[in-house]
Amino acid sequence: MFDIWISEVERTCKPRTAEDYRQRWNNHLKAAFGGLLATQVTKDKVAAYLSQRMKQGAGNVTRNRENRVLQMIFNHNREKIAHDNFPHFPAMHSEKNHVRKGRLCVENYKTVLARFDDPKMFWLKVLVVMTFKFGFRYSELLNATVSYFDPKSSVFMPARVHDKK
Repeated sequence: MFDIWISEVERTCKPRTAEDYRQRWNNHLKAAFGGLLATQVTKDKVAAYLSQRMKQGAGNVTRNRENRVLQMIFNHNREKIAHDNFPHFPAMHSEKNHVRKGRLCVENYKTVLARFDDPKMFWLKVLVVMTFKFGFRYSELLNATVSYFDPKSSVFMPARVHDKK
């Protein structure tokens, strides 16, 4: 069922979205559900899986995304599963308390940029601009290399997109 669904995702979604779904499946979901028949996937098995992921340190957002991938796989293949065998999925956890931190507000961004007018600080100014304009995460910046920049198209491609080329 995953293969049928991911083919449709690759056809209709952005490559980055398809890659995210594929990684969630390959890294975690496949080991727990890949060997099961559709009728063997129950709400209790999904709940037990999500509980196990919580014990492994996965947060609410991660568990919600993995739960959602399973739901999308089943919904895409809904016509192949008898109505009485279609699994119910656990409710999603609230993500209200999940607030990303560390982003610059516009005022602070302008203040920081003004301090980088010295030509010797150009490299740092570039990193700050890229972080602000592209919304890079800390790990993306730390792992970035010059080879990710394509001067012909003036595009910066992070590792996960760049490595696919």
